[in-house]
Amino acid sequence: MKTRALGMTIVSVVMLAGVLAFRWADREGRFNLETVYVTGLEGADTTAVARALQHTFGRPLHQISVDSITAQIMLIPGVRDVDVSLIWPGSMHLMLDLEEAAVILDTPSGRVPVSLECRELPEQWLSENLPVIRFTGEPDPLVLASAVAFTHGFRRELEGSVIMLDSTGVRVLENEVQVILGMDGLEERWLSWGLVRPLTEGGLQVDLRFRGQAVFRRSS
Repeated sequence: MKTRALGMTIVSVVMLAGVLAFRWADREGRFNLETVYVTGLEGADTTAVARALQHTFGRPLHQISVDSITAQIMLIPGVRDVDVSLIWPGSMHLMLDLEEAAVILDTPSGRVPVSLECRELPEQWLSENLPVIRFTGEPDPLVLASAVAFTHGFRRELEGSVIMLDSTGVRVLENEVQVILGMDGLEERWLSWGLVRPLTEGGLQVDLRFRGQAVFRRSS
């Protein structure tokens, strides 16, 4: 019994010493945040990231809310996910996962990069390597989503072509042939276009909106 009591006393003393040492170090600012490491920043808004973190510098790590920082970083356009880690005694690591641009929308007000989920991205995501969809007005969100998915999925096959979106749906201008794909079933209709492509020549309009048919018209 005496041995057990002695052991408990030693454990209690060690725990008390640990608590006192922690409080002393805390009062001395030994656990204050001094350094933040950010990876995956790339084209994200560095000013917005810095603004979200500025209030954390100089604060003790145990008083910093990881959930609050995560929520603020997630509000920055182009950020898909973020992992926030506190590194004792005085550092933080942010690992950002950014959105990827799928296509560029060529609108009356300018060019806008969007993700595959049609989320608008900052202009830093603009690239000459991305396919472009031209349109005027306000397209139906569902039709726009289909157009983005189609254009991104067939970006190699569509290279050099002009993709347009209007009230009839998606149109593709390829070698002076206008291919009307409509509003749905775009992938299947584009594959059908591959079958009739050898029969076409410049100046034609090929309407593939009719199931199992390709209607040829002279472009006006």
